[in-house]
Amino acid sequence: MQFKNKRVVITGASSGIGWSLLNKLRGIEGIQLVATDVQLLPETYEDVTFIRADISDLDGIENVFAQACFKFKEIDIFFANAGFAYYESIGLPDYKRLDKIFKVNTIAPLYILQKMMEMKNDNLTVITASAMAKLGIPGYAFYGATKAALDRFADAFWFENNPKSKLSLVYPVATRTNFFKQANKEDTPVTPWPSQTSEEVADAIIAGVMSDKRQIFPSMLFRVGRFPQWLFEAICKPYQRYYAKYLK
Repeated sequence: MQFKNKRVVITGASSGIGWSLLNKLRGIEGIQLVATDVQLLPETYEDVTFIRADISDLDGIENVFAQACFKFKEIDIFFANAGFAYYESIGLPDYKRLDKIFKVNTIAPLYILQKMMEMKNDNLTVITASAMAKLGIPGYAFYGATKAALDRFADAFWFENNPKSKLSLVYPVATRTNFFKQANKEDTPVTPWPSQTSEEVADAIIAGVMSDKRQIFPSMLFRVGRFPQWLFEAICKPYQRYYAKYLK
């Protein structure tokens, strides 16, 4: 999908990948941008509409869609990019902590996709998953679980017949931003290895969208390294297609 004249929404736009993505998309001919986050943007732009919203809350998501659709009528591309991580050992039961991370990282982007499926136009939802969706790392068990859920959902969704609403997942390795600084304690590694800049990830996302990629892997090292896993997934596709035939 091309970006020219497209109506685009980006969540988690005030920092990291979202901020880099916003700045790289600005200036494309005819593009209209809505940026949303719980925090204000580091810089205001006349050509960007900002909506302050908390997407861990249903009302927050509905507010974003209401304002964006009031401005655009329809949305062409929705980047469900907002997310956060905890770095910790699994400790005492804490339902509110689990509820928060799953609402932001998993439930919100899936609900956003469902909202996009209500649109009458051809559209695309791009969800930022993580390399940890494919490989769990100790210390990030909850975070990896939220992203793995997205990965399993997409694996099934792609076999369903959704001619108007497309879905792409992005699998970045660790990004060198405040994302992992906020997740980690002072005595833990700041960023897992390997890592990339948010600008590199944003470039890969834009290229992937323009090439109609369902899965976008910003790190070539990670993409090559998971070849045995990819081979197993490829072998399983006939099994998945068999069950897809019976889905009404």
